[in-house]
Amino acid sequence: MLLAVGCRDGRQATYPVSGRLLVDGQPAAGADLRFYEVSGRTPRLARPYATTDQDGHFVVSTYGMHDGAPIGTYQVSVSWKGPLGRISPDQRDAMPERLPERFTDPTTSGLEVQIARGNNELDPIDIGP
Repeated sequence: MLLAVGCRDGRQATYPVSGRLLVDGQPAAGADLRFYEVSGRTPRLARPYATTDQDGHFVVSTYGMHDGAPIGTYQVSVSWKGPLGRISPDQRDAMPERLPERFTDPTTSGLEVQIARGNNELDPIDIGP
């Protein structure tokens, strides 16, 4: 009997991915990153994502919290909303983008990362507004 490679539920194997997001050398707290596989093998519902902490650090999740991402080359989009001002945290979508619009589109952000087997500690991503 042959065993299928990968998970029974169609999930691809994931590998730990972490990194740090900076804007002009300073931590970007509360930024959202989305990873779009260049080859398009990862199903849309399983798109890797991360949110930065106060120091700009992030850990990527795909199927579950902090489970990493499948192997591949990814274009990355970044959305960094704020400041809150008079907007409540539950109205985050109404906040203005702090970064130029090109960063919210993975095809124009200029950000690309490679995920391999094993632990993936990405080089710091430093972008400017």
